[in-house]
Amino acid sequence: MKLSELLTKIQMLGLERVPPVVFSALRRDWWDRKIRPQESAEVVTPSDVVSTTRLPSGERFRFVSGASRIDLEVEFLRRNVVRLSWGNDKPPLNYALASYEPEAVKLDHQVSAAEYTLCSDDLKVSVLPDGGIRFLDVNQTLLVEMLPPEFCGKASMQRSLLHPTAAVYGLGERAAGLNLRPGSYQFWNTEVGGSYGPGKDPLYTCIPVCLVAQSTGSFLIFFENSYRGSISLSESLEARFEGGMLRYYFIAGTPEEVLSRYTELTGRPELPPRWALGYHHSKWGYKTAAEIQEVADHFEKYDLPISAIHIDIDYMQGFRCFTIDPERFPDMKGLTQRLRQADIHTVVIIDPGIKVDPEYRLYQEGMKGGYFCKTPGGKPYIGAVWPGNTVFPDFTDPAVREWWANQYQYFLEQGISGFWHDMNEPSSLAAWGEYRPSLAMEHVLEGRKGNHLEARNLYGLLMNRSGYEGIRRFQPEARPWFLSRSGWAGNQRYAWNWTGDIEATWEMLKQTIATVLNLGLSGQPYAGADTGGFSSAPSPELFLRWFQLSAFLPFFRTHSSRLTPSREPWTFGEPILTILRETLNLRYRLMPYLYSLAWESAKTGLPLARPLFWIDPSDPGLWGIDDAFMLGNALLIAPILEEGVLSRSVMLPKGDWYSLDSDRVYHGPDRITLETTLEKIPALVRGGSILPLHDGEMLTLDVYPSAENASTGSSAALNLYSDQGDGYPSGDQDWRLDRFFLSYKNGRLHLTRKQTASFPFPYAGIRIKLRGIEASHALVDGKAIPLEAGALHTGLFEEMIFIPPG
Repeated sequence: MKLSELLTKIQMLGLERVPPVVFSALRRDWWDRKIRPQESAEVVTPSDVVSTTRLPSGERFRFVSGASRIDLEVEFLRRNVVRLSWGNDKPPLNYALASYEPEAVKLDHQVSAAEYTLCSDDLKVSVLPDGGIRFLDVNQTLLVEMLPPEFCGKASMQRSLLHPTAAVYGLGERAAGLNLRPGSYQFWNTEVGGSYGPGKDPLYTCIPVCLVAQSTGSFLIFFENSYRGSISLSESLEARFEGGMLRYYFIAGTPEEVLSRYTELTGRPELPPRWALGYHHSKWGYKTAAEIQEVADHFEKYDLPISAIHIDIDYMQGFRCFTIDPERFPDMKGLTQRLRQADIHTVVIIDPGIKVDPEYRLYQEGMKGGYFCKTPGGKPYIGAVWPGNTVFPDFTDPAVREWWANQYQYFLEQGISGFWHDMNEPSSLAAWGEYRPSLAMEHVLEGRKGNHLEARNLYGLLMNRSGYEGIRRFQPEARPWFLSRSGWAGNQRYAWNWTGDIEATWEMLKQTIATVLNLGLSGQPYAGADTGGFSSAPSPELFLRWFQLSAFLPFFRTHSSRLTPSREPWTFGEPILTILRETLNLRYRLMPYLYSLAWESAKTGLPLARPLFWIDPSDPGLWGIDDAFMLGNALLIAPILEEGVLSRSVMLPKGDWYSLDSDRVYHGPDRITLETTLEKIPALVRGGSILPLHDGEMLTLDVYPSAENASTGSSAALNLYSDQGDGYPSGDQDWRLDRFFLSYKNGRLHLTRKQTASFPFPYAGIRIKLRGIEASHALVDGKAIPLEAGALHTGLFEEMIFIPPG
C-alpha cells in the first residue's frame, strides 16, 4: 500500500479506529487459518445414466461415475422455466425465492439411445447419457448446450458452450461494460474500501443470474447458490461454487419475457412511495440537526425541489445502531416534523455492526439472546466498524430477524420515513486485506448451520428482509422504503440499491449507466449512483453532467464522503445553479411517467432503466451499447460523458425518434449526431409514445405519432397509474389506471382513453400537445376544439380525433 493511500485510509477511518481495525485484521486472518483445508478430492463427472424416475412435471435421472452416484432432477415450473438440481446435497434455503407455486406443465417425454428429452409447448430439454444438457426453443433451435458438470469435494463447476454471437448481461453490480463477455467475475459481496474505479470486482451486490442475447434467441440462467463463487465468460460460460447443491433455473424467451419470469420466481418489487422517486440529498459529514435544517432551508431559499434528506452516521450516539445523539440531535421528532411540513422525508443510515459495550441495550439483548454470529469456539465474533469493536447480528436466524425488526419502531415514532442500510456485506474494517469477518464465522442458517462462505452473500438480503418486515408490522398503512448497499437474488422485494463508493471521474460517470442497467437485468429495477461520485471532488462540469444523468435514473441522490468539499447545488454558483434547478424541475415534471413505470415494474418486474436493445432485441448492433439507455419504452437518454463535449453520436433502434426539446424527427436504425449545450442532456422520445408530464395542477400529454402507426394502423398505449402516493389500496376507489391509445383511422390520428378503477383523477385538467404533425382542431368526444400552437386543453375524455388543416 502506498503511503498516500495509507494516510487517506487513516483520515477516512479516524486515528482512534486504528487499533480496532488492526486487531480486526489479525482476528480475521487467525480464524481464516482455522478453516480446515479441503482434502484433495478427485474430480467426479456423470458418465452413465442408470435409471430414471418420472416426476409430476419432470424427470429424475441417476448417473454413476465409478463408485459415485449423482442425481439430477429436471422440473418444469412453467412452460418456459425449468429447474435443474444436481447432486445429493441439501437444496438451498429459499431466501431468494418469493411465494412461487409451480404449475402443472404438460410434457412430452421422448427416449432414445442418444438422449432423453422433455418437451413443453415452449421449451425442449435434452439430457444426454454423459450428463450434458441441451436447451432448444419451440422451433428446435439450440439455445445453449451445458457440458457435464464437475464435482470436486464440496465444490462444483458447470460449463456451457456459448454461441459466438452471445452477449451476456446481469450478474448484479459490476464495474464493467454492459455486455460482460469476455470477462471473469466473482460472486462474493465485497466492501471496496472507500473508493473504486473501472474494472473493480467484486462489488457490494453479486447476483448469480445472467441474461444472454444471441442471434438464435435469448435466455436467462439463475444459479441458486449463495456460496462464494465465480463465473468466466469466453467461448463458454463457466460457473464455479465452493459448496452447496448445483441448482440452476433456465428460462427461455425474449429479454422481457425471461426477466419477467425471473422476477416472478424471485419476487416483484413493491410499488414505492411516490416521494422515493424524487430527489434525495445527502452528505457524510452533516453532524447536527441544525446543519440538516439549514440544508433544507437552503433548498427552499433557492427554489430547488427535494423529496428526502439522508442523515449519515453522525446522528448516532457513539455510532451505536438505533440510537440518536441527544446533544447533536436533541429533538429528532421535531426535526422530521419540520421537514415533512416542507414535503421533505427523513432517511437515516443503519449499519449492522453492534458496538461491544456492556452498557448498550442492543448489545445486552443480543448477548442474552445469542443473536450474534459466533466463532467456531462458540463466542461472539468481534470485528471492527465505526464504533470500534463490534459484533454482527446473525440474520440467518429467524429469532434475530424478529428482534432486529422490532428496533425500527422507535425510529418510526421519531418520524423517520426511510432507512439506508450500509456496511451490510457485512463490512468489518481492517488495516489490511478484505474488509470482512473471518470465513470461519458461523451462522445459524435456519438451524442448518454453516459458515461465512455460504452466508456472506445472503447477509445484506436478510438484513433488508428483517427491516422490511418490521416496517410492515409497525406501519402497515405505509409502504416501506429501504436503500441498501448489499443484497442478493430477491433483494428487489425489500430494498433499492445504490452503487456505493464510486470515484468522482468521467470514467465512472459513464460506468454508472452499465452498472445500473445490469442491476436492472438482474431483477433490481431501482438503482442509482452517488451523483458526482462518492470519493474526491468533481469539477462543476462533471457534477452537472452527472446530475443530468441521475435525473433519468430510477434512484436520484447526491451523496459524498466527508473528506470532499460540499456539493449542495448552491455551492456551484451561477450558471450551474440555474441548470441544476431546471434539471430537478424536469425530474418532477416526469413524475407521472416515473410512477407509472414503477407500477408496471411492480406488476411485471421489468426495470425502469433499460438497455437500447430492449426496443429491438434482434438487432446485434444494440447489444453492446452502454453510453445511452431507455427510461421505460418512451425516452432514450444519451448523456454527455466527456469533458467539454457539446455533441455526441447515438445509435438509434428502429422507429421514429423525436427530440425532447423540439419537433425534429430522426429515423432508426441509424447512428446520428446530436448537438447539445451545457444546459441540456440529449434525450429523444420514441415515436408512437405518449409522454405524461406534471405541470402545476395540469397533466400534459405530449403525443408523438409514429410513421409505423400511420402505415399499419397499429396502436401504442400509455398506462398512466394514479393513487394517493403511499399506502395499499383496499378497493377500486383507491387507485386508477388510465390507458391512452394512439391509432390512425382513415388518415386521422385517434387518441382514446380507457379507465380502470375509480380513484379521483389527480389533475385539474389535461393539456394535449401534438408533436410532429399538424392539426387545426380536434373532435373531443364529438365536440370541436381548436388547437393553438399544436395544443389544446380539455378534461377527461374517451376519444379525440385530430383533424388536419384544410
